[in-house]
Parts: sequence; structure tokens; C-alpha cells
Amino acid sequence: MFNPNLTHSVGGSSLQVSLRDKMCLLNGECGGTIPASTQFDEYDTIDDKGNWITQKPTFEQIIRELVNHFGGEQLGKIIISDVPRRVKKVMK
Repeated sequence: MFNPNLTHSVGGSSLQVSLRDKMCLLNGECGGTIPASTQFDEYDTIDDKGNWITQKPTFEQIIRELVNHFGGEQLGKIIISDVPRRVKKVMK
């Protein structure tokens, strides 16, 4: 992950990063792809009563899922630092 940039606005917060897979770091050739239909800002899950609910993940959860699922890295080898756990929402 390169050049992370966290911005805040009235509409919400945004984290922009440049991602490179391991092969790109070795020889400059990008080998991974992320399908256009992939959505990182929310996910559906089931609560204790069996109801489907939509939740918003943290930036750390998004990065961890991206590196594990699309990058194939083991969860125990993923170290995330310098990403805030909470962000402030800008109020108008």
C-alpha cells in the first residue's frame, strides 16, 4: 500500500490508497485484479435474531480483507499501522 490519503467532508470520509501486489514490487508487473463489482464500504451479515443487517467496516477491516482475500496473504502476516481506527465526520 502506497500513498494513503484520508479526507473528510460533509458527505463522509474517504481513504484513497495506491495498491501493488508482491510481483509488482519485485519486477514492476501487476498481476492482481479487483472486479468492478467489489464493494468495500459495507457488508451484509446476520444478527443474533437471524435478521440481515448492513454494517460499515473500519478502514483497517477493509485493508485487511483486501490484502487477505485479493492478495492471498495470511491474516497473521498482515500488519496495519498508521491508519486511524476512528475518523471524524464533518458536520455542517
